[in-house]
Amino acid sequence: MQKFNQLHKLFTYTDKTLIKINPNEILVYVYAKAVLSEELEKIRHYPREEVTEYPICIEVRFPVSAVRETTEHILASAEALAQVAAVSPEFYNIFGTKKGVNITDVLLVASQKILEQFAGYEAIELSKVSNQCLSLSSVFFYGAATRLAKKGENDWVKPLLTGEEEPYAIYNTSSQNVYERLCIENKGGKFFVTRKAIEDFLALPHRFTAVDTVTRPFKAVRGVFGQVFKEPIPGSPYAPSEMYNEQGRRNKVLLAPAVWRLRLVMVEEEIFGEPVYIVKGMPAYILREEMEEYKKNDADQIANTRKIREYLKEKQLVAVTGELG
Repeated sequence: MQKFNQLHKLFTYTDKTLIKINPNEILVYVYAKAVLSEELEKIRHYPREEVTEYPICIEVRFPVSAVRETTEHILASAEALAQVAAVSPEFYNIFGTKKGVNITDVLLVASQKILEQFAGYEAIELSKVSNQCLSLSSVFFYGAATRLAKKGENDWVKPLLTGEEEPYAIYNTSSQNVYERLCIENKGGKFFVTRKAIEDFLALPHRFTAVDTVTRPFKAVRGVFGQVFKEPIPGSPYAPSEMYNEQGRRNKVLLAPAVWRLRLVMVEEEIFGEPVYIVKGMPAYILREEMEEYKKNDADQIANTRKIREYLKEKQLVAVTGELG
C-alpha cells in the first residue's frame, strides 16, 4: 500500500439551476474553492498568502449548438473546464505561485459524478462534446485524483446560491478558450496529447525515475514539441502500418530522435471544428539493444507503464474513499 500525502483540494459545484440559455450561447456558472493542505504547506513550504481561499465563480460558455446536450453532460463538461480555468496559471491560478500548483498534489472534489467516473477510466456513455471537454481536463490534471463531494462538503456554496454572499471573483472562459490554451502548436501544426501519450512519456525507459517525481505531467510533455521532428521512411518499421484508420482519418508518425528519443503516434482529427493531430502514444525511439537491456531489468516502457497505472489506480481508489482529504 502506497502512502499518499493529504492533498490540496479544489472544490467545484454546479447544478441545473446554474445553466442559462441565451440566443447565441449557453452559459453555465461553476463555483470553485481552493483548500490548502496543511501537510503539504509544511513539506513544500507553500505560500498560503498566494492562494485564493475565498470562493470564485467560473462562467463557462458553450456554443448554442450544445443545447442538444443532456443536462448531465453539459454540467459535467462545464465543471471539467472550470477546474482547468480555476487552477491553470494561464487562467485564474487559484492556488497562486508563478508556475501554478503541482498537479499531482491536487484532489479535485466535484459535484458531477461523471468526473469521478472519467478519472477512474470507467466505461461511461459520453457525447462528442462532453468527451472532448472531459479529455481537455483529464490531460491537464493527469496525475491528480478526483472524487465526488461527500455529504455536507458543498455547504460552502449555499450562501452563494441564495445570494447571501458574492463570489470573490468572476472569471470567464469557454470550451474553445480552454482548447486553444491546452493545444500545442508549432511549425508542424496543432497537437493535442491524450492521457495515453502522457503515460507513455512518463514511462520512457531512458527517462523513467519514479512514478511520483513529475509533478506537472502535462507541462512536462509540452516540452517535447519544442524540437525538430523527422518523418519516418515510408515502409519502415516506424512508419504507420496503415495510411488511414477505420474512421477514414489519416495516421501519422513523427520521430523525435534528439533529447527525448521517442515517436509521436498520431491521427488527424477535428476538435471544435479545427484540424489537429491527436497524439495517441509516445513509444520510445531507441536502439533495439538498449531496449533489450531495459527489458532484462524489468525497466522497459511496458513495465514502467504498469507501475504508473498501478500507482494512479491506487491513488484514485484511495481518493474515492476520502482518505486523501
